[in-house]
Amino acid sequence: MTLLQNHLQQSSESKRSDYEQSTKNRNNINIWRCFRLPSEVNTSVKLTDKITIEIPVISAAMDTVTEYEMARAMIMNGGIGVLHKNASVDSIVESLEKLNKEFGDTKPIATSVGVSTTDEVLDVLVVDSAHGHSKGIGEMVSKISKRYPNVFLIAGNIVTGAAAKFLIEQGANAVKVGVGPGAICTTRVVTGVGAGCEINGCINNRWWWNETNWRSY
Repeated sequence: MTLLQNHLQQSSESKRSDYEQSTKNRNNINIWRCFRLPSEVNTSVKLTDKITIEIPVISAAMDTVTEYEMARAMIMNGGIGVLHKNASVDSIVESLEKLNKEFGDTKPIATSVGVSTTDEVLDVLVVDSAHGHSKGIGEMVSKISKRYPNVFLIAGNIVTGAAAKFLIEQGANAVKVGVGPGAICTTRVVTGVGAGCEINGCINNRWWWNETNWRSY
């Protein structure tokens, strides 16, 4: 037997021995699936003790995105549709009444307000501005959080940890992150500034999350 043949035989015997050792337990050779069926996945998000949405999607409070039809579609599919603030008060009230009539207390209904609009609120309220780190937004958030403590209050938009801290101290339950990152948002074009941002880049003070247990989206 040549040296090469001897080496190949020893290598084959070694591999066979390793295989025999590794196959003593059936679990070592079973093929386990590495996927989940849709019915096995839970995508729900708990906003408050009383408000849970089935999918983690909240439509933008923009006049080109969410009016009655979109809000209804979002609710039907398990998310939240935030009615935009640029409609007349009568139009907003009409949409809210129609949604309330159809869904009642079974689904969360949301609307948006600007710095100088109405105090009307439902399950979820969004205080919406292209620049959320401002005195006016802070005062509005503080006013609403004190007057309606049971409403889930979202405020924004912001892109810094200091801005998030500011809004949460004023009473916000969640913050909207990113200025002008949307595909149809005109903030960058109109103002010349904007910043897309994910939450970890915005919130660099981990102690703030641990200490107050606040949320963001």
